[in-house]
Amino acid sequence: MNFTHFKAISLLLLLSFYSTFADEVTLKNGAVLPGKITKITKGSITFQTDFAGEIVIKLSKVESFKTEKDANLEYDNRQTVVGLIDYMNGQAVITPKKQVKEQDFKKSETAPTEENETTKVEALEPVVATEDFKNLWPIGSKHPDYVKPLKLWHYSIDLNVLKETGNTDEDEYEGGFKATYEKDGKIFKLFAAFDLGNKNGANTDEEYTGGFDYESPISLDHMQAWYSRYRWEKDRFDDLDARHTLAVGYSHYFLRDPKDITLRVRTGIAERIERYREDDSADNEKLAGDFQALFVKNFGQWGKFRTEALYAPVFEDPQEDYIYYLDVSHELPYSLSETMTLSLKVGYNREYTSLPSDESEKADNEFYLKLLLNF
Repeated sequence: MNFTHFKAISLLLLLSFYSTFADEVTLKNGAVLPGKITKITKGSITFQTDFAGEIVIKLSKVESFKTEKDANLEYDNRQTVVGLIDYMNGQAVITPKKQVKEQDFKKSETAPTEENETTKVEALEPVVATEDFKNLWPIGSKHPDYVKPLKLWHYSIDLNVLKETGNTDEDEYEGGFKATYEKDGKIFKLFAAFDLGNKNGANTDEEYTGGFDYESPISLDHMQAWYSRYRWEKDRFDDLDARHTLAVGYSHYFLRDPKDITLRVRTGIAERIERYREDDSADNEKLAGDFQALFVKNFGQWGKFRTEALYAPVFEDPQEDYIYYLDVSHELPYSLSETMTLSLKVGYNREYTSLPSDESEKADNEFYLKLLLNF
């Protein structure tokens, strides 16, 4: 390799390096840092370097910097443009590119008073000199002062459709809706679900459920709470016209971290009223215990594992008259947007009634696969 080729390759490598890290920051101690300015806010520069990764430098220690790539720039009294900046000793020279319509501002001292408000800077506006430069952030990103609004309500819709044709024509439709409100440790849930099916033209499933669950903390760390819940059920093929369950009791969290692990147990008392369609003699009103356990493990992008169990023995005859419920599932999410996910949920559900009506089975088992839309 001759010297000319060596110089050409060296020049290409040098140009490649500076095209990746084109911005430049000069500190007051004379040090010059090549890299990429990713954000400037609250008197600090966030700087991405090849040699030290991301670093944050106080603007008071910077003598000068300049950018080579357009970014959102804010200066003076909430004036916002897209363009380049050349900064030296507190004086910023801004070269605007076009007018900006920034809709991601939070109400703050430096943000517009309305979400769609911006200073009108016409295209090809001459350069602007200012001593009151405030913020820099990438195009397409939110303003540094932006704070995601606290979302109090969360919703979930699930649907499962099964269709079989051939020797057997079978259709089954399952779906549900949940709405959850959370604030200061208080949790209020509304839910409703249905299960409909037919086989060769004859109905085989017709079940409806609905109700609410409310929990309010009684300790400052929110690890102890009282709860109340109501559940209504109707199942035509279990001869159940209506089952009303109203329960109140005490909740205790051994672990409570929605981002990691939640472990909760409940102990309470429930009033259960059952009305049957055909067998009126089976109608009853009973006082029962209400014992629940909940375990949730969050694996982040790999989903959420959940186990929920309920045991409700009737006080009058707890060994012979009881209901227990078990649901084990894993939910794998896919993000559609910042506030919406589509999840695939696979699980097993078992509900056991020790004294059902004469026409129904004691146990109801189900393996399921559902699509959930969370928003």
